[in-house]
Amino acid sequence: KDRELLGKVVYLLLELVAEVGADQAEWCKTTPDDEDGVLEEEEAMSQFAEQGLDRISMDLGGESLVPHFFTLIPQLLGSPDWKHKYAALRALASVAEGCMDSLEDQLDSVLSLIWPCFSDPNPRVQHAACHALGQLCTDFDGAIQERHAERSLTALVGVLVGSTQSRV
Repeated sequence: KDRELLGKVVYLLLELVAEVGADQAEWCKTTPDDEDGVLEEEEAMSQFAEQGLDRISMDLGGESLVPHFFTLIPQLLGSPDWKHKYAALRALASVAEGCMDSLEDQLDSVLSLIWPCFSDPNPRVQHAACHALGQLCTDFDGAIQERHAERSLTALVGVLVGSTQSRV
């Protein structure tokens, strides 16, 4: 019964992470340091959901969370809706630290989910892919740098060179 409840909670939090503003032009014009707070208000629910996933992962760990999480993440990343891809990547970054023990052996599979997102046409998906890779590099201290340096740098440079959006 607890597993079923956890699955529902993870699903709902992933849906809430996708609750982000739809105005791409506005997002591209702003910076994280903008003082007007408009974007922050639009993104508040998404950020709270990310924090919720982080706290659940830190409390329960990967053994409990990973089975639920990784039945949903590939579905979200396969969605045509950019918000679902964004949510999957942001959520992945949020749970990585708490699920390290369970994800370490699956790191190649996790990264294989992220790589295609670097070439997604949506700048917010590209930005989320950069964020997820950066968080994984931090949480898996050295493992990605040692085993996936070339692929990581190729993906990051491709986004830096190919994107017309300064926020990416």
